[in-house]
Amino acid sequence: MILEIMTIPTDGPRMGKMLKALLNTRDTGVRIVGIQRGEQRYLNPAASHVIKGGDLLLVVGTLDELNHFRRWMTETTN
Repeated sequence: MILEIMTIPTDGPRMGKMLKALLNTRDTGVRIVGIQRGEQRYLNPAASHVIKGGDLLLVVGTLDELNHFRRWMTETTN
């Protein structure tokens, strides 16, 4: 498993969604274990946490899962 930091695109289709709506683990295999927004940090964020453009996500997964997640975050279709 790899731990990586990814930035949410400010114009991405997943911006403004709750983590539970993203279904990221089922769709990509990646787990979001932390979020940083400015000076605030959220470890093990709740499913109701809304992601915003510019958020830094602390994600865990295999290299293939992380690559898939990166593409998925910018796709306009589910």
